[in-house]
Amino acid sequence: MSSRENYKSLLRIVITFCLIQSIITGKSRCNPDLCDCSKYQQDNWFSCPANGPTSVTFKIWDSGKLRGMLDPAKYFPLIEAYVTCYTNDQLVFDVLSQIDVESVQQIAYTNCTVPFNSSLAAGMPNLTGLRFQLDHDAVDLHWKSVHFTGMNNLWKIELKTYSPSQLPNTPSELPSLNEVHLNMQHPNLNLFSSARRIFLHNIYGSFNSDGLENNTELRLYIQNSQLNPLTAASMKGLVGLKWILLSTNVLSYDSDTLNPLVNLEEFHSSANKVKAFPSELFRKNKKLRSIHISEEEVDTLPEEFFSYLPELKDVDIYSCELRTVPQNIFQNSDAIQKVSFMNNKLSSLPAGLFDNLPVLESVNLAGNLFENTLTSLPIDLFANVPMLKAITLSRNRFETVPIAQIKSISGLSIDLSSNQIKDITVEDLAIFEKNTKVNLGRNKISQFSGISYLRQHLYRYNSTLVLDGNTFNCSLCDVHHLLQEQTPRHFENVAQKPFSINLYGIMCFGYNIMLRSLHLTFDGCDLTAPSD
Repeated sequence: MSSRENYKSLLRIVITFCLIQSIITGKSRCNPDLCDCSKYQQDNWFSCPANGPTSVTFKIWDSGKLRGMLDPAKYFPLIEAYVTCYTNDQLVFDVLSQIDVESVQQIAYTNCTVPFNSSLAAGMPNLTGLRFQLDHDAVDLHWKSVHFTGMNNLWKIELKTYSPSQLPNTPSELPSLNEVHLNMQHPNLNLFSSARRIFLHNIYGSFNSDGLENNTELRLYIQNSQLNPLTAASMKGLVGLKWILLSTNVLSYDSDTLNPLVNLEEFHSSANKVKAFPSELFRKNKKLRSIHISEEEVDTLPEEFFSYLPELKDVDIYSCELRTVPQNIFQNSDAIQKVSFMNNKLSSLPAGLFDNLPVLESVNLAGNLFENTLTSLPIDLFANVPMLKAITLSRNRFETVPIAQIKSISGLSIDLSSNQIKDITVEDLAIFEKNTKVNLGRNKISQFSGISYLRQHLYRYNSTLVLDGNTFNCSLCDVHHLLQEQTPRHFENVAQKPFSINLYGIMCFGYNIMLRSLHLTFDGCDLTAPSD
């Protein structure tokens, strides 16, 4: 037997002896020339340097203590192992892969070469986490399916390598696999066809998705990759995919990129340096329900963009550079319930934009450039949206309340906070007759010129008004009188009072004044408290 084989056999015996004796006795019984015996105990890290600068680091921890297990049958030590190789020999890796220690739960290899015929988890049937990282591309890894056998309890696997070697294009038996992270240029996904979440990082050009056709539970994340363009060929094995996220890549979309994803239900695309979207990108995705796009270089959308999606319910186009929206972009999308164009550059919308959306419930236009309410928003913009419940227009440049557009809608919640509105006029009070909730907080409101009319006609209003964060002119006598109002006598014998006033605390900014259906919040005013 060669001297190398003798050394290898001896090292196996020593390390195995160290592990088993520590697990059984909790004491260090190892060769101090190979292991740091002073640290070799439960809940501590210990190291066993192997061949030259190569190192093996372990931590034994207690599943009963960390997981709160009270069952003595489940009270046993578990091991985390970290292996760092500084040479190209396979000695330490081979030793670890043959240690018969059932308590190893997590193991990570850094810069270690892969043996030709060994499993990465041989003798580790309880392994739940595996990480393999190679920081250089000088070694051909010779990946084989055998490297991933025997991992029946493996929950998460991470593989990072710059090697040109491919993963084997054959499925592995990993019944418990939930999460896979692949950081390599051209990965084959077939090896992990049973995973529920796959994260792809640093792909260059393409990837192979063959073998995933029957996986309908998969969520696919593609990040930090170069896919210009992202092709249908890379996606052809993802027929069963329902959810995909593409983020922080450099990519472009072809018209047929998403064609293989006939069962796709949710699509996310953000920060991918996309400049434009093809008009027929979603032509084959008839089951798509939710679209979320945040691409800062996109300034317009094709008119037919949503035309092929009969089940589309949620449209979220946020933090782009949109300056216009095509008038007929929703013409064949009558199932849409939510629309958001938040944080774009919109200054106006076309008339009739929402007319073909009979079940639309929410519109979010926050963070745009809307100014004049008559020119920015057509008067009939929401006239044909019977199910509308919420409109968000915060963080724009409105100087007046868009009363003409919303006064006829009942039960509406409208957020106009953080605009440039300076006054609430008598004309504005019409929106409070429809059981609405209006947030005018953090505007420039210094006066409430309609307050006298409101005080005289309290019975007409049944809504909620929020005014926090404004700086009122506190000399307004009508505000002072309103704060002293008590419940009108003619409501005292009515079972359900439509409007009443309850006073809480002193009457200065920073306190709330609760009216049964009207909520005024003053924040920062030095208004003197009313006398008894």
